[in-house]
Amino acid sequence: MNQQIKQAREAEILKLGPNAQSRVDSVVTWFKAQIGEEATKHLVGMMVTADIVGAMERVVTRFANQGVASLNASGRDMAPRSISDEEWNNMSYHQKAEYQRQFVSQRGR
Repeated sequence: MNQQIKQAREAEILKLGPNAQSRVDSVVTWFKAQIGEEATKHLVGMMVTADIVGAMERVVTRFANQGVASLNASGRDMAPRSISDEEWNNMSYHQKAEYQRQFVSQRGR
């Protein structure tokens, strides 16, 4: 590789931050596992800018997540709420059993 091109590539990759090399290595390792070493060699030659590496990281993430968006459960009240004695006394047997199952399932997670 031409020295100027090599220096330009190194400067560009440094834009990825202090973990630049490990980020590049992670992408390369993933692609080797997916498409093989020979095909990955061609992609490595294209990894000359931080934007290209970032785009390849997004491909890896998409495949790793299988296209599923991450879940943000903020604002959800996941724990069953406590009830008053009066509410408990007004419940049927089946309602009480269902209410208790909520607590058992929470402990089992």
